Amino acid sequence: MIAFSGFAVAVPLIPLNERDLDRLASMFGYEKLDTSSSNAPMASYRRGAVRLNFWLTTGTVGSYLEHPRQGKTQLFRREVDINEARKIFENPRIHTGKGYQTRNGGSRGPCRFGDQCYRPDCWFDH
Repeated sequence: MIAFSGFAVAVPLIPLNERDLDRLASMFGYEKLDTSSSNAPMASYRRGAVRLNFWLTTGTVGSYLEHPRQGKTQLFRREVDINEARKIFENPRIHTGKGYQTRNGGSRGPCRFGDQCYRPDCWFDH
């Protein structure tokens, strides 16, 4: 929210810039995946068995990988900035204290938008 001349104007916050993510992905050896079928603005990358999905407007990041003890896991983080994104590219298993983990296709947790979610392909619980 920006206020000027007595008026408050809502400015959409876009925490992640796709070009910056593309540069980081390249730097850490990830290939960019096609996300044109997604209804939400996102960027997706793969390196070996690791996949990282970045939802640009919410700053949510999903890491999909094989955990050494737990098997296939998904780790989601919310409101990630570009500095945290760099750390996630460097180490997709890093914990930021901003997320939650699912294992073997289990629940991904509640959608932060709840009944107001506009994404028909939303992975979260409603």
